[in-house]
Amino acid sequence: MVESKSTSRCLSLANDYVGGGLPMWSEVRLFIERLDVRGVHIPFAWSAERFENDLEQAWAAWGDGEDLLWLAACVGVDYQQIVVAAKALLEGVLRQTKRHGPLERRLGRQMAQVLEQVQAWGQGKQSTERIMQASLELYELCEDPAKDYYPFAEAMDHLAQAVFWLTGLVDAWSPPRLPDAPDEPFERAIECLVDQAAQAWSLQQVGGDEEVAPEGYRRALASARQRFADVVRQHITGAQVQEAAHKQGLWPPP
Repeated sequence: MVESKSTSRCLSLANDYVGGGLPMWSEVRLFIERLDVRGVHIPFAWSAERFENDLEQAWAAWGDGEDLLWLAACVGVDYQQIVVAAKALLEGVLRQTKRHGPLERRLGRQMAQVLEQVQAWGQGKQSTERIMQASLELYELCEDPAKDYYPFAEAMDHLAQAVFWLTGLVDAWSPPRLPDAPDEPFERAIECLVDQAAQAWSLQQVGGDEEVAPEGYRRALASARQRFADVVRQHITGAQVQEAAHKQGLWPPP
């Protein structure tokens, strides 16, 4: 679990609100907490407190792409739009990821191909079946016996896992299911996708070894999630989130 979701951050936010005399239990906070049945987006809800009833401002200010994708999905933002936003944040990580040796370069090309096809799927130009075939080809490459002699860098492995989760999102409402979360497959897929992508990006920032610079790695994780939030906002606006929530009867009309 990363710093953005830590108990210490929640307590810090609470102290700010109480000590600063800011209003508690704002409309935006209650809205997010009602949607958060698993209780994993508490820092997002507490941070939104200061915006009272301004959902668009809460969306614009938060710095964790996982929370934004989750909220967009909860309120019913266009499904393909959410997937394309997730694809875009993976593209940024792939561009930053160094590839060593022919096998890693092949893996990078295959991941790029999957992302291109997801973009086409979002435009209605590619079928889900073709995406899943490309995902299978990526899996087979990851299982290539040559990898035992020329193992992938850890960052490449994390990024490949993130791409697998993305193709799970594409696969309509049947993303990869985990034994510990059978009732929240879509939310869990978003969580795993962002987590794997953040680890891939962060490892690149610390030279590929989190144990060498643990503090730098933790800072890089937080920075990655902020970068992902910025990417998500380029594809999904706060106004779109608010409009979708209103259509679902989850948010009052403007």
